[in-house]
Amino acid sequence: ALKNDKIKPKKLEKVEEEIAENQALIDENDLNISKAEDAVSDQEHSLETLNNSLSGLKDSLSKLPQPTGNEEDADKDAKIKEKKSSITKQINSKQIEIKDAEKRLFALKRDLEKLKQEKDKLEKKQEKLEEKKEDIIQKYEKKCSEETKAAIDAYNEAAENVKTVKASELQTAKAELAEARKAVTEITDKIIAAKDAKAARENSFTVLNLDNIPEKYRVEASVKTLDNGTEVLTLGYTNYKDIQPELQDKIAIFNEVAAEKGYTFMMSDGFRSVASSNAARARKGDMVAPGGQSPHNYGAAFDCGVYKAGGKALSREEWTAFAREVQSRSDNVTWGGDFVNKPYEVWHFELSNWRDKYKS
Repeated sequence: ALKNDKIKPKKLEKVEEEIAENQALIDENDLNISKAEDAVSDQEHSLETLNNSLSGLKDSLSKLPQPTGNEEDADKDAKIKEKKSSITKQINSKQIEIKDAEKRLFALKRDLEKLKQEKDKLEKKQEKLEEKKEDIIQKYEKKCSEETKAAIDAYNEAAENVKTVKASELQTAKAELAEARKAVTEITDKIIAAKDAKAARENSFTVLNLDNIPEKYRVEASVKTLDNGTEVLTLGYTNYKDIQPELQDKIAIFNEVAAEKGYTFMMSDGFRSVASSNAARARKGDMVAPGGQSPHNYGAAFDCGVYKAGGKALSREEWTAFAREVQSRSDNVTWGGDFVNKPYEVWHFELSNWRDKYKS
């Protein structure tokens, strides 16, 4: 009944439209936040490069010899002064560039913070809309239940009257009984449909508008079970086109092996910038390689999730069997589950020759 537009309460239709519209704004905001974070990371890298260049110029200036002031060294002193003047000009120019870069970085971080604040507002609004929707549904189900009880009472009363009415009134009583039965059937159908809709709602996920996600991103999904037993669908997107072509070609093998075993394969993380690696290492410690020392920084690795039916995680033995089957069909693949001197990562796969071929 809650799915049928002819029966569904108008208030419920309206709040569902508001939820869909607000979710579209949340999705757009998430995409903008991702772009803003990339812009901040790129600007931080540019500023770091400028500071390194300035340090190099200052070091070069400090290493120049001082003019002797002797007449016989006049030509040599002139060249030293000319060199110092040139380097000083470069230092002044570089300092101006650094100030401009710092201003741009400040503006980018300010815009990113505004986007995050807007996201918080949208998510709080979404929670209130969901609560409003649930309240409307509960009131509707209560109303249906009350109508059903009234219809059943009318049916029982009519059935009792049939036994006692006179023969001349029998046809009228039968008609009333038929109407009561019809009312009971209609209300019962509403209750059954409402319960079915509620069950479907508890086992369904919101449909998201992903049209605005750039082509180079691949949409991925994973199911997580919370402590209270609730299953949550998480959607994300991975910049899979920035990984090396030879690694892209191997993804088909992962999907093929997963399908044969009745699993679902989802790539969750491919290319990762040096700045992103350093930021992650600052949060997670030695579990993340320093920037420049990870195959992710060269597009030569990806992290993934592999799930059984119902979103259940694989055991260690199942991960091992999955990885070995992939390696048997494709060479040059190293599995994170085989790491010895660094953290054990069953979700990680990389090109075995990434250091020689890409890092060098």
